[in-house]
Amino acid sequence: MIDADYAGASQAEGQTRHWLVNGVKATGTSAPWTLDTNAGTNITAYGGPFPAEGSGAHRYMLLVLAQPSSFSAPATPAANSPIEKFDFEAYVKSAGLGNIVAGTYITVEQGTSTVSAEATSSVDTATLSVPSSAASGSGSGSATGSRTGSATASSTAPAASGTNSASGRVVEWGMLGAAVLLGAIAL
Repeated sequence: MIDADYAGASQAEGQTRHWLVNGVKATGTSAPWTLDTNAGTNITAYGGPFPAEGSGAHRYMLLVLAQPSSFSAPATPAANSPIEKFDFEAYVKSAGLGNIVAGTYITVEQGTSTVSAEATSSVDTATLSVPSSAASGSGSGSATGSRTGSATASSTAPAASGTNSASGRVVEWGMLGAAVLLGAIAL
């Protein structure tokens, strides 16, 4: 998981690495696969999003990249490294990693929430005009992928917004998409 800082921030010092595991294996014979992060080498233990107050909305990306069978982890960062600045693009190149096969992102900002949720009461389904078999919830989503490097996803759930909020989407990206999100396009 990478903190790409706030939108428009200089990426000259890289991003902040919040979680990195090498050697994660996908299990299962067909979609949906499960990723077993415990079977990999933990480089940086998970550290949740927590940007400094007043620093704006930070963009956190959780990415899964294709790892070739010939993968050999770079010497740095070493196992059990702390959360720290990190050059994502340089790591991908030096590790010989493949395309992004799955990813999601959230934006997080510290502050006081400007949104409050009203209490709701239960619904008496007998009063609904639509047959219960045709009723649906307020949002839905699906994602599929392959071990060869493609992923697709869709969602109809609305994104949350507010000063102290998070929103996320499952996306399909190549390296260019991640570079655009990071604000660092290298040709």
